[in-house]
Amino acid sequence: MSEAKWYQINPSGRKSSRVFLWATTALIFILLTLILNPIHTHPNNPVKTNCLWQMKQLSIGMVIYGADFDERLPSANWHSALQEYVKEDPRNSLFDCPVLRRQGKKWGYAMNSKLVGAPVDSIKNPDSVVLLFETDYLEPSRVGAAGERAYRVHDKAPSSCVGYLNGHVKVERPDDN
Repeated sequence: MSEAKWYQINPSGRKSSRVFLWATTALIFILLTLILNPIHTHPNNPVKTNCLWQMKQLSIGMVIYGADFDERLPSANWHSALQEYVKEDPRNSLFDCPVLRRQGKKWGYAMNSKLVGAPVDSIKNPDSVVLLFETDYLEPSRVGAAGERAYRVHDKAPSSCVGYLNGHVKVERPDDN
């Protein structure tokens, strides 16, 4: 009886398992490259990530502010009220939208006008209440209706970073509403 071999011989007599193994490995590598490459190389991903990070910092700053001031959100001058609750990079203000910053503009975020000075504990479903959003009104401490939300191109498609009363943030598209 012949010795057992780890490869099989196909009808033409060639060893095919090594070729199959190499081809499978190469195919998996190519597929992984195709799947993961767009995630890491898309030029606008850092902008969207930075926008979400800034919105998260501002939303958490609002929540902490509320905890320090008898569970009330900041007044209409929320930009100044949050100065001691958020850590700013002197080169890139948290209050400046990264998309607008690339265009040499400032500001770009607004607070929901229905929440100015509101007691936090009286608001039902804080996970669905918009606290902060992107706006086209470029002024500090902008207060406006959540309907004035601006959609900027963060990742090839119009989207808007939105902060909610419970501190979570997400990117919304115009067709999400």
